[in-house]
Amino acid sequence: MSEFEKLVFNDSYEEFLIQIQAYNPGSKFKTIQEVTAANPKANSLPTNKFEIVESDIINKSSHKIAITYITGALALVEIIGEYMLLAVIDQFKNEPDKLKETFLLKMQYGLSITSYSEQRITTVY
Repeated sequence: MSEFEKLVFNDSYEEFLIQIQAYNPGSKFKTIQEVTAANPKANSLPTNKFEIVESDIINKSSHKIAITYITGALALVEIIGEYMLLAVIDQFKNEPDKLKETFLLKMQYGLSITSYSEQRITTVY
């Protein structure tokens, strides 16, 4: 687990423990699934674009979250092994002959692309 993942995990778990108190007075229930079954409003826990997939007020190791990042349009330049070479698509429209800034994103478990469209972008080098 990277340092970033540890920080997100710990911070989101602490936030979960604070927020769940409003829906679980007296800590009658242990898991978020039990709380939401008893009180469907608990599904609306504010999580700052985090989704609490699973959690337990006693067992921190069962805490699981999903983070959704929303980006502008990106162009897939190339796949290099387990990495996608990506660029912000607006670079191609505004200055087609200029070198593009790119970045690598490792393909890994849990990574998903929610929408895409196929386009051919032609540049002259």
